[in-house]
Amino acid sequence: MERVSHDYAVGLVTLLVARASGAAKVILIDGLANRLALAAQLGANATLNFRDEDPEARIAELTAGGSDFVFDASGSAAGSASAPGLAARGGSYIQWQMRAHRCHIAIGEPPSATECM
Repeated sequence: MERVSHDYAVGLVTLLVARASGAAKVILIDGLANRLALAAQLGANATLNFRDEDPEARIAELTAGGSDFVFDASGSAAGSASAPGLAARGGSYIQWQMRAHRCHIAIGEPPSATECM
């Protein structure tokens, strides 16, 4: 079972729960090197900096086509728009975060198609 998680505190808790639940591979995505280093120390099999590489291409490479479970706690419109594309065919995508604004997320469209009010 492969799991992908976005964000910092919630993402790190998701990482720990996934590892404790027996996930074979846990990958964490963030934009800050210090957060990714902590995720690696806590047991992430791989960490991806979305500022340096394309998460969708890298996840496809690391998982042979996509993740079984994607947990998005990024809180960002761009993260919420791109995260579903990280799931394998038949995989699950879970979005959990609090938003101050209403957003329209166009699944299957580029992140730029996402609109927030």
